[in-house]
Amino acid sequence: MMISRLPGVINDMKHRANPLALVTLGINDVARIIDEKPEIRVPLDRHSESLEQILAATAKIGDVLYLSQYPVDYVARSLDPDLTRSYVTRGEEIAQAAGVDVIDIFGMITSDMFDEFIFEDGLHFNNRGHLFICNQIIKLLNRS
Repeated sequence: MMISRLPGVINDMKHRANPLALVTLGINDVARIIDEKPEIRVPLDRHSESLEQILAATAKIGDVLYLSQYPVDYVARSLDPDLTRSYVTRGEEIAQAAGVDVIDIFGMITSDMFDEFIFEDGLHFNNRGHLFICNQIIKLLNRS
């Protein structure tokens, strides 16, 4: 579904002096163990194809950073941790193969940080979590 927005993103990037795309594909793509909305899930192969298209298209226009998905409350979200990790790993592999810098949010968030950075819903970052991600992006940009 999100791939349909890519032409608009590319058009926007073309009109910027120093375009930068921050790319991340979310946990919502991953199938659930008990799934009330299976029609919105994206199989790993299609998820991978979409990411390849997004990275290739945005890299032609400007700089690109890939942010991995992040840990969630697997039980509360009815997710298989191994399947979720396969999406994370595949995304990082695709980004690295495309020559895109990767910020491994999934690998950075420890269980202590999870409690500090994730809302009670077990899925979304709170303000401290967003600040953490922002700081990781700034660190990477300052190294460039």
